Amino acid sequence: MLEKLPIATILKLSILVFFFFLIVLQTLSFPGQFRYMAEVNPTDAPLRWPLTVLFFLWFLALEFVLVCIWKLVSKAENGTFFTSETVPILTIIIRIIAIVWVSFFAWLIVIFVNADDPGFPLVNLVFFVFITLAGLSVVEFRKIMRVW
Repeated sequence: MLEKLPIATILKLSILVFFFFLIVLQTLSFPGQFRYMAEVNPTDAPLRWPLTVLFFLWFLALEFVLVCIWKLVSKAENGTFFTSETVPILTIIIRIIAIVWVSFFAWLIVIFVNADDPGFPLVNLVFFVFITLAGLSVVEFRKIMRVW
């Protein structure tokens, strides 16, 4: 059955499912986790709302990137991908990734300064490298599109 569906349709369905899970994480899972952490360890209670806001904004940024990717997939599907309208969408993605990169870098510094176990900082470092690679890839792709 999957071989009859175009790749763009499969990609759009995957984006839609991922978007739904992000909304669930953004509105239910992470705020509930931070509330639970504040109840279990009252010394961490002052971190509840700052962490909730930070993670909410990170998820929101990822959702905006997914909307931009949806637009790019639609352009590819319509055969209008290699037009001047693609570059502004890539620029939006780059700006969002840059904002997330800066905030995640600050997060990483706080994590490394306060860490007593190397596992959590290492996982966060992997996410930081992924964000960096994604941003650099989109910058390079935008450069290619401008030449095209």
